[in-house]
Amino acid sequence: KSRVPYVVAWIELDEGPSARVLSDLVDCDPGKVRIGDPVELVFDRSWPGYVVPRFRPAIAKPRAERGA
Repeated sequence: KSRVPYVVAWIELDEGPSARVLSDLVDCDPGKVRIGDPVELVFDRSWPGYVVPRFRPAIAKPRAERGA
């Protein structure tokens, strides 16, 4: 119940349009999520013995870190 409402999304990986993962987005406001928003991988260790890959909105990096 603590995770409701949640956002389920197809995450398109950098490897190309045929590389997609169905996952949920965490640490975000569901009403502000938009198609095409950049995301980053996080690992959820909420359950003993399990590590679940999830995604959250990417934090904007300074221009110098992006190689621009």
